[in-house]
Amino acid sequence: MGFTATNPAILECCGCGCVGCCVPLRYDNPQYPGGYIPAIPFEIMAPGCPEIDGATGSFPPVDPTAPIKGRCGACATFCSTVQAVLAGTFRVELGGMCMTSPCGFKFCLALECTASQEPATDPLLEPCCSRFRLWIGTDVTQVEDNGQRPASLLDCQLACVSWKAVAPTSCVCLPDGGGFSGRFPLAINYYCPSFPSGPCEGEPNCCLLNCDLSDAELVV
Repeated sequence: MGFTATNPAILECCGCGCVGCCVPLRYDNPQYPGGYIPAIPFEIMAPGCPEIDGATGSFPPVDPTAPIKGRCGACATFCSTVQAVLAGTFRVELGGMCMTSPCGFKFCLALECTASQEPATDPLLEPCCSRFRLWIGTDVTQVEDNGQRPASLLDCQLACVSWKAVAPTSCVCLPDGGGFSGRFPLAINYYCPSFPSGPCEGEPNCCLLNCDLSDAELVV
């Protein structure tokens, strides 16, 4: 079970606290004799949000040389080639009337396996998958935002301001450094106060998405 590799150095724990994850590793480039991490492709499955359903992208590593390795594989941070602005609507008070205006909902992604990340408690996850976290960022305050931010925030130039980290709901390590196959939930819960008075009294005072992300997933 878990990560296996043809290079025995990958299985050595460096003493830095890194257990690592079963990220993909390649040994076909002489410039990286210790192996390197390729970009990880993904697809978004969002049946309730046609705007991004079926969208594809990848997670390129911040440092492909994988300098820190543990018994499960490398500790690594990944940027994302997908940073979207989803369509929504916003209520506006104008001339004594409550009007509807279009708005944009910023959506960012990053993937990490870090030494500081506690393993997920789901017993169905393979141990070498348990430290993977998908970071989901928005430009509105998320309910699950606990103040933590992805380590790759500056490296990836991520413009979102509110973040949460989610563990995979399913994940299987592939043999021989092949990485992993997994699913991460993409549901977003964010604060949306109501207008206290005026023409829009009782109406939501935030950008409301035009689609439903409650059952959306990112699939690796």
